[in-house]
Amino acid sequence: YEGGKPTTTETDVDGTHRGGGGTTIRTKRIHAKGGTWWKFKSTAMGKMREEQRRRSFENRGRTLPLDVDGVDGLIANIAEAVQTGNANALQHNLPATNVLATLQLAAKLFKPLPPVIEVDTKPSVREVVVVGDTHGQFPDLLHLLRLAGKPSEERMIVFNGDYVDRGSWGVETFVTVLLMKLSRPQSVIMLRGNHESSTCTKLYGFFKEVLDKYGTEEGTKLYKMFKKVFAVLPLATVINKVTLVLHGGLFRAGHACEPEKKLGNEFWSQEQLYSVGSLTQLRNSSRGGTDPNGMGSATVASDVLWSDPTSLLGMFENEDRGIGMLYGPDVTEKFMMAEGIELIIRSHESPDARAKRPTLPDLSGGFSIDHDVQAGQLVTVFSAPDYPQFVEDEALRVRNKGAFLILRSPNWATPEAVQFEALQPRPMAKRYYASDAPDSDIDFPVPHISGRVSATHDQPFNTNESEFPATPSDAHLDPSPCLFCSPAHIDHRRQYEPTHSIQSVSKKNLLRIDRRL
Repeated sequence: YEGGKPTTTETDVDGTHRGGGGTTIRTKRIHAKGGTWWKFKSTAMGKMREEQRRRSFENRGRTLPLDVDGVDGLIANIAEAVQTGNANALQHNLPATNVLATLQLAAKLFKPLPPVIEVDTKPSVREVVVVGDTHGQFPDLLHLLRLAGKPSEERMIVFNGDYVDRGSWGVETFVTVLLMKLSRPQSVIMLRGNHESSTCTKLYGFFKEVLDKYGTEEGTKLYKMFKKVFAVLPLATVINKVTLVLHGGLFRAGHACEPEKKLGNEFWSQEQLYSVGSLTQLRNSSRGGTDPNGMGSATVASDVLWSDPTSLLGMFENEDRGIGMLYGPDVTEKFMMAEGIELIIRSHESPDARAKRPTLPDLSGGFSIDHDVQAGQLVTVFSAPDYPQFVEDEALRVRNKGAFLILRSPNWATPEAVQFEALQPRPMAKRYYASDAPDSDIDFPVPHISGRVSATHDQPFNTNESEFPATPSDAHLDPSPCLFCSPAHIDHRRQYEPTHSIQSVSKKNLLRIDRRL
């Protein structure tokens, strides 16, 4: 054994190896320390196989009828399978090969796109429809499209994430929107939601749904491809330079100051650690990978997907969710003034979660104006009526309406909300997540920060913890699961939770926080 190379080499040439059609050189290498392996170096045969793989991928795309009429036919097949109430019917009406081809073509389409899609509508576009969370409620998605109209040269539709989980038809919902995107790429914009991630899809049913409908072997392959598509979905879109659409909301820029240079004394208020980011920062950000975890390069993506508005002033950590930020109306106004934005549309919050936040407007109608400031408005739209599809106790069902928003010229920043009810009765379907799964949508106000200044000064915010009890089905759960926290992050939450309005933190501990964030 000399120079790290094998001492013995045997070579044979087999013109018929693996089907023949070319010359394959098979080299046997033997290490002096023992062990043998074969290395294949293909000439004509290898090139032919590579060409076959390339053509196979292209042919799978060609077999899909991606014209408008063909896609409408595929969606009709999907709807027919859903109406049967049999989960196995989907693989007959929409074979796994078609789903895989759709996902591969979508990944190829999304990968080169930037995190922020800049939209300057053509003169032919008369309206832009913005759709919030759909959460696998496929029949309600079709009902929404009947009301809003299909995407066309005159109508653009923006889907604001959370296509999967909790509902029984996440595959059908996501593939339907992908097919519309592939057939009408200029008329459909798809953004990412927090549920388009590995952790959420494992906890809230989508993973099990894919395996149930396509079998363990094919389903596992499809699920991996679904995750690849999730990871390349854009995070936000700016419509005609005045309206910003993103799933959860605003994001941090980092620390408001550099502690080493600007502290001035031994202490610094934790409330002043964060300031709002900029569109330039978002345009240059990472999309967070398959599972944005709120740390490192995934921080901005995690904030965009998980953050929530609040009636309190300032920007601070969203401790109830364990990830993302809470941002007040002053932060919204600062961002809008700096970026020239007049309307921010977000989704992310369900009506049952909003019901536990009485300082914000009610969301049972599928739409709310959360921040109404001088520069414009921040609104929430939720498009899954009668959500969630499954509840343990029917007495606790919210029976909310769904809604979508319509933007029209000339300013494209005055939303018209259209509400709709859920289609009843729903087709028979399975529940794919456990009833005791941690509730990522629970969003209780934080009792121990009652000293923060409320935006409504004549009605001070009262945070008596007893006013926000857990519902019976959730009483045994931690109401603020830290699903994405590393052990170090969990320790940070426990050690540095403020116990009154201004938490003084020593310079040493502040630097420790800085490293962890």
